[in-house]
Amino acid sequence: MFGSTSVSVSKQGEANGTVRSDAFLSNAMSMTLSTHVKYRSIWQVLLASALILNSEVGHVSQSRLVEVTLEQLITESKHIVVVERDSPFTVTEDVPIVEAGKKYPPYQRMVYRYRVLESLRGILKKGAAIEVLSANERQDIHVHRLFVVENVSKSIFDHRYRPRATVAENEPYILFLNTLSEHEQDKRYRFVTGNSREGMGMRDDIKRRLGADAGT
Repeated sequence: MFGSTSVSVSKQGEANGTVRSDAFLSNAMSMTLSTHVKYRSIWQVLLASALILNSEVGHVSQSRLVEVTLEQLITESKHIVVVERDSPFTVTEDVPIVEAGKKYPPYQRMVYRYRVLESLRGILKKGAAIEVLSANERQDIHVHRLFVVENVSKSIFDHRYRPRATVAENEPYILFLNTLSEHEQDKRYRFVTGNSREGMGMRDDIKRRLGADAGT
């Protein structure tokens, strides 16, 4: 663009018989060349930046939030219980990652510990001590394995519930759970979704939704 413009100007000057000094022409050419180099340099920097950003994005794991309604949460829950936190509340476990005989950094599993105060659905009894794992336990381990073994980051769908009532950390609240294994006697469970809990202010509403068959 700049080259053709400068040529056009030069031709127009010659056609009009305009007298230009060598110094003027030299300055004009220098300014044109300097501007061309300047914009070419800017373009190269932008192009390099774009390539770097695209490269980084390709390795960044992203989660796509999917909001879950209370109705969906209740439908998908095998156990709905009022709980209080046990002590200690959390325990961390290392899940070994071994591929072709080679050990990789383990997956760190977070275990949440509760004491059941009331069962609104399911077979859990008052006083039962339960341990709860992430809603995406298997998927989380798979994603971790891909990252440490193959250096591949994977996007996931994060199904998450937004409580309607206030959830006080040091007071009882309601959990929505599913069994971790096929054995009902197993004391380990998993959250139905991310943040699958509700404040006690919704207890009566949940019991109403569950109907007359709600457990006690």
